Amino acid sequence: MCIYLSTYKFTSSFLTLRRIIEGLQSTGKVEEENVEIIKYIKKFKMVLYENVNIDMDMMLKDETGKEMLALDVFSAAIRYLKTNLLDMCKRQHYLFNGDQIRWILTVPALWNDRAKLFMRQAANQAGISQGQLEVALEPEAASLYCIEWMKRETSFDLEKGEKVLVLDAGAERYFCLTTIQALEYAWFLYVSSGGTVDIAIHQIKENGRIQELHRANGGDWGGTKVDQEFKQLLIDIVGNQVFEEFKLKYHNDYMDLFRDFEVAKRRDFSVAATGKVPIRLPGTVNELCKEINNKGINEIVSINNTFINHIELKRDKLLIDISIFKKLFEKTINEIKRHLQELYKKSDIKEIRTIFMVGGFSCCHLLYDCIQKEFPSVRVKVPMDPVLAVIKGSVIYGQRPEIFSSRISVYTYGIETTEPFDRKEHPANKKMSEAIDGKYHCDKIFCIHVKEGETVTLGSSVRKTYKTIDPNQTGMDFKLYATKKKNPKFTDEPGCFYVGKLKVDLSRIIPGKNKSREVEVELIYGGTELEAVARDTKAGREFRGNFVLGSRTRKVSHKKE
Repeated sequence: MCIYLSTYKFTSSFLTLRRIIEGLQSTGKVEEENVEIIKYIKKFKMVLYENVNIDMDMMLKDETGKEMLALDVFSAAIRYLKTNLLDMCKRQHYLFNGDQIRWILTVPALWNDRAKLFMRQAANQAGISQGQLEVALEPEAASLYCIEWMKRETSFDLEKGEKVLVLDAGAERYFCLTTIQALEYAWFLYVSSGGTVDIAIHQIKENGRIQELHRANGGDWGGTKVDQEFKQLLIDIVGNQVFEEFKLKYHNDYMDLFRDFEVAKRRDFSVAATGKVPIRLPGTVNELCKEINNKGINEIVSINNTFINHIELKRDKLLIDISIFKKLFEKTINEIKRHLQELYKKSDIKEIRTIFMVGGFSCCHLLYDCIQKEFPSVRVKVPMDPVLAVIKGSVIYGQRPEIFSSRISVYTYGIETTEPFDRKEHPANKKMSEAIDGKYHCDKIFCIHVKEGETVTLGSSVRKTYKTIDPNQTGMDFKLYATKKKNPKFTDEPGCFYVGKLKVDLSRIIPGKNKSREVEVELIYGGTELEAVARDTKAGREFRGNFVLGSRTRKVSHKKE
């Protein structure tokens, strides 16, 4: 995913930079010589995968290195899609407004809860209220689409008990593998968004509902790696200085070049194909090459043993020998192949007889041929509209979010608390410096609600009661932490990270002296997001909602049973 932002106001688009500039010029907002006001931020979703410590002040860099607030970038993208849809509905005379729409926001399954909360707050900033928004996981959405497609596809028969693998190979967006077993479907999902890869194993029960059998996992290999290989190829030809000057000074041409490469990636050529792949190369590249290197591109490749007779510039076309072009895909495809090989070693995966490929990259014959060659006994099929699998599947999910009856907890979740200090149990550095009512407390206790790897059914919950340290507290901030560890003791252990907070107002009732306030916290699991309910037991008030990103302030203490 990419976004173009104007300094006049945040406007995002998935069109080319040239078309945006032309649009601004037509309104008189920008002159040709002032096109630097446009900022281009490429594959910005990856920052939510790569960064554990996501917060509201997180910054993103555009292609020139300039920074801007990440929340503004994400909300601008969502606002554009929202505005575009509402404008289309208005033109087609649909009689409803934005308040009547249920918005489905898809995210990779590998994203942690902070990333999901960040996206929810970005959507809220874009004008979508919390109650109208549902978060769907991309691998689950892609799988729902595949199931519906199979129901409609009368020419393709699945035998009872047959397992099917669905590969969602988005050109820039995602790879997804899903295994499906007829009637009692057991299916395996593998999705990548913006370069990430998610893996999950599901089972469809006889009642049609889906149970997750293995927690989501994966890695950061994806279609983005192919782009990186192409970038490195250009640097190897013209040099890093030329490439960076080209990107900085001729950004419009730079974006056109990578847009043409994106088209070339989907070109119909197989492993056995020969010849050369043409990619339009802006003349500014060769001009910079002559200016900085004192040689044009053809002169450079003519004295390079790697590129001679394999790469040639003819007018505005860079002709790349198909043998070199295929190498751009090798790392990505080999990672997919290696991962499939590991999966097929497992007994429950060996029975797969059919692979469905969806997503933009499913049009790549190199990937298709590789999978066919690696698994010759497996049928490989591409369903109708493979690029729209996640989008169409998310609509199905929006109609039936309860279809996923249970999921595996990816993390151990808990509330940060304090408890009376015990020198036999607690390290000295966790002892709080000030005593309250003559008692010292241990700080940063990880009070576990659910453990990593546990199966949690949709709507299931865990309740624990907490009390204030100070009887005169007028509020409590419940801070949620997560970790891959099964039994963490403290929230500052390596691998633990802060997810968000739920604020509870205790100002209405002031208890008597030396009487702590009690609040029951219920964490609701099984959905794509954690929900929370906090109950003030004294006042009988209930606070329901999602955790939010924010600062950490007041301490709470877990009430010992």
